Amino acid sequence: MSRKLTLDINFIDTPRDGDVFGYQISNNGVPLSFNGFDGWDKVFKESTDYTNANGYITMLNSDLTPNTSDNASIGNGFNGVVNVIKRQSTGKYICVGGFTSYQGVTLSSRKICRLNTDFTLDTSFTPPDFSVDLTTLEIDSSDRIYLGNSLTVGGKKGIQRLNANGTQDLAYPVGIGFDRPVMAIKLQPDGKLIVAGVMTLWNGSTPCKGIIRLTTTGIKDATFSGVNQGFVLNNSFPRSIDLQSNGDIVIGGDFYMYNNTACGNIIILTSTGAVSKVPTDLDNSPGGILSENVLKVLVDPSDRIYVTGKFERYGGGVMK
Repeated sequence: MSRKLTLDINFIDTPRDGDVFGYQISNNGVPLSFNGFDGWDKVFKESTDYTNANGYITMLNSDLTPNTSDNASIGNGFNGVVNVIKRQSTGKYICVGGFTSYQGVTLSSRKICRLNTDFTLDTSFTPPDFSVDLTTLEIDSSDRIYLGNSLTVGGKKGIQRLNANGTQDLAYPVGIGFDRPVMAIKLQPDGKLIVAGVMTLWNGSTPCKGIIRLTTTGIKDATFSGVNQGFVLNNSFPRSIDLQSNGDIVIGGDFYMYNNTACGNIIILTSTGAVSKVPTDLDNSPGGILSENVLKVLVDPSDRIYVTGKFERYGGGVMK
């Protein structure tokens, strides 16, 4: 029986090679979910629900046609969801998600791997083993890798930094990390790391109220002083972070309150963590059910904010 795959893509302004973009995949008219991604000179599609011939990863040319040469190199790809792909300065690709094998080869470390520029598996990359899906990833100017999660690895809970070759940097962060899962991370241009999630304590005793900023050496950044009440964490889930050119911090997720200020799943903070702006609410349904509302926020070079997720209502009106 044949299956119809419809790909609807809408760009704002003129798309350029390597631009970040959003799209919706439908299977016989039924929307399928996917995780957002970052753009490069060629464009990957990452999917959580639709398995193509290349196994959760497909290379597209800049005009969005399949790159048959690269896809032949990818082969049957991964055996599970790919959540984030980012490229190191060498051109190699760090991939994280829910997979345990690539091109039929069982990975020695689950949920993370590195691909060479020709899409073969880089066996020189030796990260720790992760038993849960990885959903957030950053790479700094030294090619070090930052991962947010719910695990304790090497005595560091919730966040780990790997060296460029994948080995864990046990000096970062300083201390034991967080009491609860980290759900979003974002590197600033100065190398400081914004961390958000359902964490309530940093290093066992310091309140962090769902968001904190770490210095380049992995200690709490005292200049991030605008967080007072923070997120209401009994049912709040910050999921995605991006930065505007003035240093303001855009956060999306499932939350309705920050610093005792009402907000609907998206908030803009100043560079110190105080409230800067409260955008129009984005809600899951007319009933206001909080369920993975905003999954990804992206800021373009003109500071416009793009939002993807499972919301159905914008500013109180049901979206068509």
